[in-house]
Amino acid sequence: DPANVKLLYEPAIDLLMRAVDKNGDPLDSARIAPGDKVDIEVVPVIPGTEQEIPVGDLPEGTAFTIEYEVDGSIVASSDTNKVTDVEVMEGSSLFRGSMTIPGYAPIIRETAAFTAVRYGLIAEIPEDPVIYRRTSFGKTDVNGNSIVFRITRNDQVMTKKDMENDDISLQVTDLSVDNSNVTGFLNSFGNTPADCRIRVEEDGTIYLMPARPTVLALAPFLIDCGDYHVTVAVNQDETLTG
Repeated sequence: DPANVKLLYEPAIDLLMRAVDKNGDPLDSARIAPGDKVDIEVVPVIPGTEQEIPVGDLPEGTAFTIEYEVDGSIVASSDTNKVTDVEVMEGSSLFRGSMTIPGYAPIIRETAAFTAVRYGLIAEIPEDPVIYRRTSFGKTDVNGNSIVFRITRNDQVMTKKDMENDDISLQVTDLSVDNSNVTGFLNSFGNTPADCRIRVEEDGTIYLMPARPTVLALAPFLIDCGDYHVTVAVNQDETLTG
């Protein structure tokens, strides 16, 4: 019956959904970890632009909602156009906002779904000293008491393939040598630190391996002897994340 048909028109207003991280920067979902807090805001704008329309200029009775959805369930919501300190949870997440002007169809916008990721690093350091001889550098076998690392993603150990998919790796960020306890005539000639190489197995086991510096390929006795102190970090897109 045409007499019972109601037509709802969408107003000439668009809705911009903004999400910022704890530093106030636009949300980069690739770097959001479980437990991080974000601020969410829905802003009325002129269609096709980002020119804001003051909320006070909207008709009386205009209503807003903001929802935070995880794995298909609403875990947090607000009837305002801005909410702060929303704690991100594990799982497939998205933020949704709406604006309803009386007499018009609601305008709904949402972010693309993302999964919050927290990377971690497990280090297994033997109780006995890890010792390498300069003449053995370059061999492919792994010392029985080597230092071993494993990268985790949301508390699960990552395989080599997982690391490649996430473009994440272990990087050496600092190296120093303490040779105050070095004895022996031949051991005192060293003047160049050994290189540190990262070796990753298919199962995700990561070995920190010493290697002969390229400039000293034929002179192992010139490699510094002593106690090596190496700092490593989880690295993604050139940004330290853990």
